[in-house]
Amino acid sequence: MASSFTTNLRIEKPADGEKDGTWGQVINANITEMFEDAISAETSISTTGGTTVLTTNNGTADTSRNVFLDVSGTLVSNSTISIPSLNKFYLVRNGTGGSFTVTIKPSGTGAVVVQGETAIVYCDGTDCFEIGMGGFTITAFSKTLLDDTTAGAWMTTLGITSYMQTLLDDANEATLHATMNLEIGTDVQAWDTQLDDIAALAVTDGNFQVGDGSNWVAESGVTLRTSIGVDYATQAEQETGTATDKVIAPGTQQHHASAAKVWGFVDRSAGTPSLSSPSLNISGVTDDGSANTIVSIGTDFSTAIYAVGANGVDINRVASPNTLTVGAFDVFINDTQSTDLDTASFTCWAFGDQ
Repeated sequence: MASSFTTNLRIEKPADGEKDGTWGQVINANITEMFEDAISAETSISTTGGTTVLTTNNGTADTSRNVFLDVSGTLVSNSTISIPSLNKFYLVRNGTGGSFTVTIKPSGTGAVVVQGETAIVYCDGTDCFEIGMGGFTITAFSKTLLDDTTAGAWMTTLGITSYMQTLLDDANEATLHATMNLEIGTDVQAWDTQLDDIAALAVTDGNFQVGDGSNWVAESGVTLRTSIGVDYATQAEQETGTATDKVIAPGTQQHHASAAKVWGFVDRSAGTPSLSSPSLNISGVTDDGSANTIVSIGTDFSTAIYAVGANGVDINRVASPNTLTVGAFDVFINDTQSTDLDTASFTCWAFGDQ
């Protein structure tokens, strides 16, 4: 019986009793070498385009059995490498030039191997496919990386700047901080719990951040003034007039001894007194029936002992305060001959304790 051959690699299978005395030659030439070709041999293909058909021989060397297909040449048209319609893996390198494609196939669509790349291609007997995501490729750039002999050369090939290289080769976190000028306590403030407390404070309009002796708190209004030692003067402190650590509010400033408690302009040009605006702390003015004007005070004095002044606004008119009570005083006007006048206007004012 004659020898047969395997389907995909065309390896000789001697029949029983055949090849008597020649087994050595058959094993070496037709079996062992064929397996070696299928595992490691190379087929060099130089082409300018068109179709290149790989040979198939039973039991002897051919170009389609070899595992590595090295395609080269300057293409002037697309190139097709025609392989047998058999199940087999190939490692294909496209080393061609020219703006055309290299396709590996028995029929069907085939697998296109990109120029400058090496791909693993599998034939299923009908069509070819690259293995994996886009095939296993070794680009020229990847080869450059593999050729680099130092970390610095490798990073330079990758386009990593010299500054970034100094960061990547830092041995520990402390060295990295120093390189980046981010040393804690020198370049940046160290974290502590009170920083978290400050960040958690309410951002309400009018709030201030103050220390309370143990932590930071948000305060406003009276609480804030007390914390920073700024308080409004009370009426008693205004009246005493000796405190040097208080601030004065408009509502209490009149309690100081230097401030007028009453002032106003009384118009008697028509005979009947009327209070002109503006004025301070005068609740009303009336005629007592004898040409005197009674000035009523809004907020009474604490005692009937206070200072009152008045001045006639017309020439040769004398305004004189008269009877004083805690809630009123009267003013009479006369001329230089001491004649009482009931049509003379005047200004008045008063100082004292309320």
